[in-house]
Amino acid sequence: MILAAPARPGVSPAPLAAEGRGRGLTGAVVVGGDYQGLGIVRSLGRRGVPVCVIDDEHSIARYSRYVTHHVRVESLRDQDRSVELILELGARLTF
Repeated sequence: MILAAPARPGVSPAPLAAEGRGRGLTGAVVVGGDYQGLGIVRSLGRRGVPVCVIDDEHSIARYSRYVTHHVRVESLRDQDRSVELILELGARLTF
């Protein structure tokens, strides 16, 4: 699993646990970053909800200005492993 914060002009990448620490915000995890995922990301982002995108492909949604974090995983096809990954991410990610 690769964890990364998107590169933004003038903002240096920070470790996931440190980025957003102390804000006390509730965030959303969007599984799949295709066009439907992008629509969800935009909808949540416009409402001020921090968003993390998880995908096993090179997806378009990860480049949205509303994405706070993106995670690239090997595969989302195995539902048991996908649930484990989401729970792992939830334990480590702070918005």
